[in-house]
Amino acid sequence: MTESGTVSLIVYGHPDSNPDHDAYFGKLLTQIPGLKRIVHTDDFRAVERLAKDGRTESFHAYGNLLYALFVIPFMKWRSCSVHQDKSIDWLIMRALIREAGGGAAAMSAWQIHCQERWLKFRRPHCIAWPWENHPWERALVRAARRLGVSTVGYQHTDAGPHQFNMSPRATPNGVADLPDHLLLNGPAYRSQFIDWGIPPDRMAVAGAFRLPAAPVCRYGANGPVFVALSSSPDVSREMMAAVYDTEGASRKFLVKSHPMYPFQIVESSSVISTKTRFADTVGVSALFYGTGTSGIEGMLAGVPTYRLLPSDRVGIETMPDGLRARTVTRQGLRAALDEAVEPPKIDVSKFFTPVDIEVWRRHLSAS
Repeated sequence: MTESGTVSLIVYGHPDSNPDHDAYFGKLLTQIPGLKRIVHTDDFRAVERLAKDGRTESFHAYGNLLYALFVIPFMKWRSCSVHQDKSIDWLIMRALIREAGGGAAAMSAWQIHCQERWLKFRRPHCIAWPWENHPWERALVRAARRLGVSTVGYQHTDAGPHQFNMSPRATPNGVADLPDHLLLNGPAYRSQFIDWGIPPDRMAVAGAFRLPAAPVCRYGANGPVFVALSSSPDVSREMMAAVYDTEGASRKFLVKSHPMYPFQIVESSSVISTKTRFADTVGVSALFYGTGTSGIEGMLAGVPTYRLLPSDRVGIETMPDGLRARTVTRQGLRAALDEAVEPPKIDVSKFFTPVDIEVWRRHLSAS
């Protein structure tokens, strides 16, 4: 249980987390005494597993049941902005309809409701979380500021030219909606965020928990193609269609679902499902991905890397400047893999540095 005046890490219910290790913050819970952990409203089962450490609890516990029953079911996205250019109204309406087609609005509203009640009840000194600048995070920052709680956002994902949600221009109040401090994986991201208008004194390079600062070369010219499926089911379906179009006796595919979004994989003699992470796999001839950090893992590990260019949506480029995977369509994967490609040679230290525990201690100090 968290206590007033403590420092709390807000995390997702990742399957790789356990009472002594967190998928987002590594061994930080044991390296900095007194840290607490609270789990996002994404998974009830994760809370049961993680709460055994005696310092982890769930946001769900702070929600009001009446709010869940009588308010949440009626939540939907609405546009509250006045647009001068009426020619883009159809785009706004399209986005609202697509977003309102699922339960995202209700889920975000429940998260915001629970986190604000937790902040008022627990009054932590400082909070830190994997930062992507989503709406619930902006609401968290505003609520924390009202209560005098320090906020630390830890860069969670790649930050490429299309990662607009991480820019202060994507927030209603600009820089004011960003956390007090942003801790980054490496210097390349700091330069990019400065270009986007984030003040340099709000940022520090703290190192990478999720990816090794000195990755092992995992390339093997005659090995299988590692397929890292997306968090988006639609993107994963198109990726698998490309794989089934390409499979053959001379090439094998190791297919791994996203850890938070399982996907049904139809196996064959050349398409094999795996639960082993790319970071623990050697002898890979190529990496094929759609979204997320898998692409940057492949490139930094010296493996030819290919990104799906989806047929029905914009293909988001999330890799930072200096890194670009080759984009392929579903129909173009076979030809791309048939070409001889030199494995990339990249200076990893530009993008990921070892974890600097002193930077973390300084920013999470409860003094």
